[in-house]
Amino acid sequence: MLYLESLIRCITVFFAAGGLLLFMPYGGVAMEAVLHQGEKNEAHAALGAILPLSGSYEKFGDRILDSLLLAGGFFDEGRETSVELYLEDSQMKPEKARRALSELADRHRVLAVLGPVSSEESYAAAEEAEKRGISLITLTRNQDVTGVGRYIFNALPSTRNQIRHLVGYALGQRAAGEAAVLYPDVPAGRDAAGFFRDEMAGRGGRVSRFVAYPADKADFAVEVERLTGRMTDAERSAGTDKAPRKIPFDALFIPDSAVQVSRIVSQLVFYRADGFQLLGDSGWNMPETVAANRERFEGAIFVDGFFANGAIPESAEFADRFYEVCDREADSLDAYIYDAMAMTLQIIEAGKNPTRERLRRDLAGMNAYHGVRGVVTVAPLRIMDSQPLLVTVRDGEFIQIIEP
Repeated sequence: MLYLESLIRCITVFFAAGGLLLFMPYGGVAMEAVLHQGEKNEAHAALGAILPLSGSYEKFGDRILDSLLLAGGFFDEGRETSVELYLEDSQMKPEKARRALSELADRHRVLAVLGPVSSEESYAAAEEAEKRGISLITLTRNQDVTGVGRYIFNALPSTRNQIRHLVGYALGQRAAGEAAVLYPDVPAGRDAAGFFRDEMAGRGGRVSRFVAYPADKADFAVEVERLTGRMTDAERSAGTDKAPRKIPFDALFIPDSAVQVSRIVSQLVFYRADGFQLLGDSGWNMPETVAANRERFEGAIFVDGFFANGAIPESAEFADRFYEVCDREADSLDAYIYDAMAMTLQIIEAGKNPTRERLRRDLAGMNAYHGVRGVVTVAPLRIMDSQPLLVTVRDGEFIQIIEP
C-alpha cells in the first residue's frame, strides 16, 4: 500500500498501489487534487467535490474528504474500479464555490459534484449546476436549496421528517405537552424551529416560547431569562441549593450543536431551571462533548439518522472500518457523505457510458439504497432520506431508544 502525505493538509491519504494522486496549483493559495484509482483508461468516470480545503474551515473539509475517499475505494488495496475525483477548494466562500462548479463541469467534465457545505455556497453552486445540467449533491443543512432545480440534491436526511418523529415520540411519552424552542438565527435553525412548532401544533401540543439567538453567541443569559422568566430577588438570594423554579414548559427543543447546547444548559443550571425534557437534533450527536458535560445532558433525547452503536449492523461495520482507516470516530455527517458517494458510484458502475442526465434520473429515482445508515430513499424533493433514530443520554453514554 502506498502512503502519500498532502503538502497542503495535515492528513495522510492511503490508497491502492497503481493509484495516482496529483496536486496542481489552483488560484494561488488553494489547490486542486485529482485522485485516480485502477487502470487509467478512456472510459473512466469523473466526479467532483467542492470543499473548504484551506482557510478557517480546512479541518472540516479534511473530515469530509475522509468519507469521500473511503466510499470511493481509495483505501482499498487491489480494487479495480476506475474513478477520478477532482477536488476544488471553496474556502467556504460562495463565489469560489460558483467558480469551482464551473471548473468541474466545463474543464473536467465530471458527471456529478458533491458539496458544498454552507447554505450560501450551496445556493451559488446550485445555480451554476442547474444551468449546466449537472447533478449537485449538497451537504448543507439548509435543504431548501434543492428547490433551485431538478439537478440539485441534498445528502442529509429530511429535517422535517426527523423532527416529526421526535415530536411524535415526545408527545406519546407525555414529555412535551407544552414546549419552548431556543434556536440559532440561521436558515437551518429557523427551519428546524419552525418544523418543531408546526408539528407540535398539528399533534395537539403547544409551543409557548420561541426564542432566537445569534449563531456565534457565547453567553445565553438574556435568552434563558426570556425562556424562564426573570429571577426575583428572593429567588436569587435563596441559592442554588433550593428547589428548582417553576418553569412554564415541559420540554425545551434546541436545534444546535452539542457545544452550544452545553453552554446554554450551564445558564439553565444557574437559573435553577429544571424539571423539563431536553430535546435536540442531529447536532447533539457529539459523544465527547456530551460525555464531558454528562450531568447537563442526562436524560436528554435527540433525533438523528445514524447511530454507530444502534440496531443497524451496517452502521457498526462502517464505524469500525472508518476508525481503522481515519483514526477517529465516525459521526452522522461522515455516514451521510459516505452513502451519497457510494450511491453515486453504484449508479455509475451499473450503467454503460453514463451521462449526466442518466445519473440525475437514476439518483432521483433511487428508492431503496442499502447504505451504512440503513435504507436510503431519495425523496420527491431530492433529499436522501432515511428512518429517523432516537437516542438518549444515560450516564454520559448514547443509548438508542428502541421503538415498538
